[in-house]
Amino acid sequence: MSILPDVVGRFELGKVLISSGVYAATLERSPLGPFVRFCLERHVLGDWGICHPDDVVHNDAAVSGGDCICSVYNVPPGVYRHQSSVLVVTEADRSCTTVLFESEF
Repeated sequence: MSILPDVVGRFELGKVLISSGVYAATLERSPLGPFVRFCLERHVLGDWGICHPDDVVHNDAAVSGGDCICSVYNVPPGVYRHQSSVLVVTEADRSCTTVLFESEF
């Protein structure tokens, strides 16, 4: 079951988890919650954000090849000033997807 039922993606997200840092930040700063959802939508649609070009190639192959998929998104100004980017990582077996700050990786 996905938390994004209105989004048809390129792969399954599995169980969606957020790190304790992201969770605390969404409680502290309300605009971060919608931004996290937007990141998940981009991730499942195959928009890998600001990944290195080599990581883009890896992610594209991993969609059908069954490897881990990792996206990186810059946190826009005014959304959350304590962190600059969010990672979204889907496990190779598609059992879960984790959202975390890059500093928590």
